[in-house]
Amino acid sequence: MSEPWIFTPETMATILKMKAEGRTSRQIAKVIGSTSDSVRVTLGHRGLARPRTLRMDFQVGREIKDVYAKEAERRNMQYRILIRRILTTIAKDNLFSAILDDGV
Repeated sequence: MSEPWIFTPETMATILKMKAEGRTSRQIAKVIGSTSDSVRVTLGHRGLARPRTLRMDFQVGREIKDVYAKEAERRNMQYRILIRRILTTIAKDNLFSAILDDGV
């Protein structure tokens, strides 16, 4: 007897919701009872694979990190994912002047 198909419409809805929340493939896989590789492949087939990224390293003080960590916890996500989403939104929506308010 074969195993039941794990990627049902309900499971796909969960995957897409968790992806939109910034969850990792590993976190999604754990919730749906699959492997992170299967989740990545499934998202890739739907054109939702995470694009190749460049690593950006920078430092902030503990106080600032704690602010992000607290907000990320409130949103039930990792603070690094929250920071990535914020930086991505700023760039995609060209919000630099609105945020910095420096007259440039």
